Amino acid sequence: MCTLKALPTTAEVSASGEADAGTFMLALEHGDSANFHAFLEDSKTHVEWGEEPRGEPVDVRVTYLLQMMFRKIDKHAHDHAGASDAVLQVTQTAMSSWVRHNLKKGTGGKK
Repeated sequence: MCTLKALPTTAEVSASGEADAGTFMLALEHGDSANFHAFLEDSKTHVEWGEEPRGEPVDVRVTYLLQMMFRKIDKHAHDHAGASDAVLQVTQTAMSSWVRHNLKKGTGGKK
């Protein structure tokens, strides 16, 4: 999955001043919508099924994907319960809340 997901490079994260790839993606997503969608479709980040991954090595991409997931769940917990965890740990309560708000039963995760 990490090889298909549009993820930033280490240089992009560093240049942005964000704490990690998760906060980079959240800032991009909640900033200019056009830039966010352009990033998702950019040939340097967008990979089709079966293509060779581009950008960072797979181990870095796994780390960045996990950071993105943790930050997204953490943002949800903060928005809905006023909680935030800057050390990239997700509580069972935060995860359960995110699942309830974002996944419908029987839809395979699609809303």
